[in-house]
Amino acid sequence: MQALLKPVKYLIGLTIKTFHLPVNVGGLKIQFPSFMNMSERGSTITGKYEISERKLVSKYIKSDDAVLEMGACIGVVSLSINKMLNDKSKQVSVEPNPQMHKYLHENKINNKGEFNIETCIVSKQKEVDFFIGGKAFLGSNTMGRGKKITVPGKTLTELKNEYFDFTALVMDIEGGELNFFRSFDLESSKIRLIIWETHMHPNMLSKEELFECYEKLEKQGFSLKEKAGNVEAWSRSV
Repeated sequence: MQALLKPVKYLIGLTIKTFHLPVNVGGLKIQFPSFMNMSERGSTITGKYEISERKLVSKYIKSDDAVLEMGACIGVVSLSINKMLNDKSKQVSVEPNPQMHKYLHENKINNKGEFNIETCIVSKQKEVDFFIGGKAFLGSNTMGRGKKITVPGKTLTELKNEYFDFTALVMDIEGGELNFFRSFDLESSKIRLIIWETHMHPNMLSKEELFECYEKLEKQGFSLKEKAGNVEAWSRSV
């Protein structure tokens, strides 16, 4: 069956690329990167891209939240968050990978998004090494392989001072989760909700490192509310 689907996905992908067609993802009109291979592009018509993140965002983000999104990529989750907010300017979406910027901005405009975009990594370091991998969406500051670039770092305090206090965090940062949890004291923040994708993969997080993430969240008053695939929602009373 999979062998039969491959040429179909290729032809669909080729059509999408040739005519620069947007793909419907959860009611959003999304342009995917031109450097995706044809089968990857063809697979996008299922509408399942980032489906776990979108499910938990729609369930747990409140209309009055102020959201920091880390790892915005091409903006599918960014736009899903933005639809939930009464004040749509109360969202900062961070994406360090320069390959994604064109698509993030284009998708924001085409879907009338009103979120703020930051090109940085949330870190206490002023500059952070970032590695762009071989797959279309793979980029991480923990992989240690792929094309290396330098990305500016901004702390939570710097972002808060530039924008506003955050009440919710949505995070898909390809193995950088533990560095973030080690670096920042969330207990004294106003963050009540964290939706994050766990990355227990080689060159990302080991099982022990993932458990350390859990320990740090629990010590700061967060508890697990729901899992959807590799994406988890944690919350606390603030």
